[in-house]
Amino acid sequence: LKNKKIIDPQQTTVFAITQSGETADTIEAIRNTKEQGAYVVSIVEEPNSKAAINSDSYLLLETGKEISVAATKTFSSTLLMINSICMYVASLLEKDNLTINKVKEDFTNIDNNVQKVLDCCDYDYLRVSKFISESEKVFFIGKNLSFPIVKEGSLKIQEISKINSNSFIEGELKHGPNALLDKNTTVVSVIGPGDNIKKSISSLREISSRNANIITISFTENEELNELSKYNFVIENNNKYIFPILAVIPLQKLAFMSALNLGLDPDRPQNLAKTVTVE
Repeated sequence: LKNKKIIDPQQTTVFAITQSGETADTIEAIRNTKEQGAYVVSIVEEPNSKAAINSDSYLLLETGKEISVAATKTFSSTLLMINSICMYVASLLEKDNLTINKVKEDFTNIDNNVQKVLDCCDYDYLRVSKFISESEKVFFIGKNLSFPIVKEGSLKIQEISKINSNSFIEGELKHGPNALLDKNTTVVSVIGPGDNIKKSISSLREISSRNANIITISFTENEELNELSKYNFVIENNNKYIFPILAVIPLQKLAFMSALNLGLDPDRPQNLAKTVTVE
């Protein structure tokens, strides 16, 4: 957006997401869209950041200072913020109040659910992280609301574990990436309550036939998933808007533990800076 022309700026609201509020490309996009007349809202951690100052208004994440270069808690907080904005706008438009109220109810318990995900399965996290750290390639697959989450998982593996990783919409793995599957590959699949679990199982059977290691994160217990997976992390949550926020936590934790397995500092990944202040 830093160079693009907006078709109808007076009817456009731009949300600029930047944890530091100092990322050069985002600042330029804010200035460009605001100069054209769009209303710009920044989602930031610091009220005195360039993004907040240059925007028409801003929303604070208020997660506290994040020391590590790789963003983890700020990513999760951003997901919560975006969901909150969507719920508020939907309420104003009087859209599907039953769904909105259900999401709001589930949000009130999200801190307990997050703690459960963090506390459980330490031995399994360690065991699964060894599969990842010993793999030559790690692919992450998901669809619908799970796809942005698998992109985050792949990014964290790249950033802090320095492992060759990529993410794909589940069905796209059947094209070019299928040729790369072998016994030295780990595939992490995230299956949420809004997904067709039968189709996901079909995709995983194809992956299994190529001898790749499969790790799944799913919203429910399933015998076929257990059969196909080296390990299935179950996050019992049937709300398709809440599940992705919870599912990102095991992915971040696995990246963290994989980095430790490889003798790397997860807080200070090589060649990366916390904030990119130059174009």
